[in-house]
Amino acid sequence: MNKKVVFVLFLIIVIFIIILINSKEESKKISKEENKIDSSFIANPGEKPEDVIVDKSSGELKKIVIYENNSLKEVSRIISKKLNTKSLEIGKKEINLNEYDVIFLGCEIVDDNISEKIISFLDKDELIGKIIIPFVISDDIYDFTLREKINENKKEINTENIEENELKLTYEEENLDERTSEWLEEMEFIDVQDDEEEVLE
Repeated sequence: MNKKVVFVLFLIIVIFIIILINSKEESKKISKEENKIDSSFIANPGEKPEDVIVDKSSGELKKIVIYENNSLKEVSRIISKKLNTKSLEIGKKEINLNEYDVIFLGCEIVDDNISEKIISFLDKDELIGKIIIPFVISDDIYDFTLREKINENKKEINTENIEENELKLTYEEENLDERTSEWLEEMEFIDVQDDEEEVLE
């Protein structure tokens, strides 16, 4: 066999081996990146929360509590305290939504309707890709979610990033702290510890 042909074949085999090794290394790198929780990925425009696997209880996600008006101030304070974050009323202060991954959104239901204040807030481009978790207060417990209510009103808002598992409260809600804790624990945002003291025999 011609020496040139042998040399060319040898080069081809070497190049093939190098490509194979590199592809395996790249595959490992991608696998590691996929398993890594990256909160910035959630905020990428066009990405949906359900496309991203995250451990909510890990503390990696940046959270904020935003509420509609004064009637939601107390429950907002309780939620923000348990999440160790801040709560802000819509319209009272400029909110940079780009800094957060999860928005806990407090809404008031009046005469079975959502206010234009909430509709306008949900229409913001900065909410694309964020996870929106509603907590809602009303005169009575209703059987719809915020997502369903927006769709019912045929508002041009993408509701796919709005959690359906919302906290539903009445104005005269009892055990507000306990209800809120149970909800946040169910949503895997907090891990409620048993604070009862052990009785020593």
